[in-house]
Amino acid sequence: VRLASGIGGRDLTAFFDGWLYGKKTPPMPGHPDWSAAEPAATP
Repeated sequence: VRLASGIGGRDLTAFFDGWLYGKKTPPMPGHPDWSAAEPAATP
């Protein structure tokens, strides 16, 4: 996160916290219609 923040020139901690530690994938900024595919069922 520090590397991405350094390259991006701003603090990205809040953005990445949801992706890395959240129970559900947050909506993609600017693309609320995008969603993750459901995992395939295991036999």
